[in-house]
Amino acid sequence: MRNARGALVALALVLAAPVGAQETADSLTGLPGVEVSIIMRSNVELVAPAMTAKLRNAGIPMVAGAPAQLRLDAQVARSEAPGVAAFMVELHLTQLVDVRANGRRALVPTWNRRRLGLATDERLTSEVQSAVLGLVDEFVKAWASVNVR
Repeated sequence: MRNARGALVALALVLAAPVGAQETADSLTGLPGVEVSIIMRSNVELVAPAMTAKLRNAGIPMVAGAPAQLRLDAQVARSEAPGVAAFMVELHLTQLVDVRANGRRALVPTWNRRRLGLATDERLTSEVQSAVLGLVDEFVKAWASVNVR
């Protein structure tokens, strides 16, 4: 378990800190909705219904082909120590934006959060789901701070 914890700490140090919360929340102003995609690289698919329910309950429209895509990415790395895994969960919103410098459009991330964790095999699914739902709560709070329901 010590090796897995050390690897997780090293990974955390490599990952960049997110931009300020209000700065990225402002990028959510006036969006008509989001298209949701989920990429799970582990056997914890149960998070999809819970995630979409939270977004729906918050009044965030989920629209296929929306100008913004909310993407959940979850990865699990098994440790050499039996029964232990590290995980990373990332939720980010990308939008198609106009670049003033060259007049082109580019797909760029405008809101991003991630969580890292360590769990036993028995608790892995619940820990990943808890991390995902925590990130969704952060997104809902950011959305609500700039969009009137």
